[in-house]
Amino acid sequence: IAAAYLGYDDQIGYAALVTAIAGVTLAKAHTRADWSVRPLGAAQLQYAEDDVRYLVPVYEALHERLGRAGRLAWVEDDCARLTEPALYAADPAQAWRRLRGGADLAAANQQMLRTLAAFREQTARARNLPRGWVLRDDVLYELARSAPQTRAELIAIRGLEDGARQRWGDELLTCIEQGRRAEPLLLWERQLPPTPEQNALGKRLMEAVRAVAHEHELAPTLLATRRDVEKLVRGADPAQVLRGWRARLLGARLAALLPS
Repeated sequence: IAAAYLGYDDQIGYAALVTAIAGVTLAKAHTRADWSVRPLGAAQLQYAEDDVRYLVPVYEALHERLGRAGRLAWVEDDCARLTEPALYAADPAQAWRRLRGGADLAAANQQMLRTLAAFREQTARARNLPRGWVLRDDVLYELARSAPQTRAELIAIRGLEDGARQRWGDELLTCIEQGRRAEPLLLWERQLPPTPEQNALGKRLMEAVRAVAHEHELAPTLLATRRDVEKLVRGADPAQVLRGWRARLLGARLAALLPS
């Protein structure tokens, strides 16, 4: 994270960062080794030690350079946001917001997708499993689209594995029925494709982001993502999209390009 504020690629890996700052090339020979086998060999121990050996000198170099550049507060501000517990509080009632494609469904089926997403969230948490290990997104969507009413109809659901069907079949049918009985409100709304004018505005905004990033030797995605720009194109206020140092660096430049 810190390296990105000093002009390094925002996706730079640890090994590449160690090479760039410490001038050391880390070995890759044991990346895919079976680390469950004991005893570990001398080369494996060396490899494991190298994974942490250079953390302190890299940290010290980045910290010193960020201080000189006046950007240490930027990193601290962003990292503080990353440590807010609310960011990671997975409320089952809001789990549907993680899903895409819901706009393709009718309102009643969207409600089914909502209840299915909540069930998956609760089950994943209770079993300490990744969501996709419980049910994949595409399976949730197919269940909501097809709206099966019996266990026999579950067999036809594409991607629903036998184990999941046998383990959670009744719960899935209950979720679908709950969604069917819920008030048919639209959760996802279909967005119209951008107009030629919006596409042109988006390009101008991205050019401004890249220009400011170049001026300050930053990765453009660190300043604003394409999704941020899409929000602006669709009418969001820059103050709602950009926060803190990003607003100070970029907000006025983008606001000047947006229609008043």
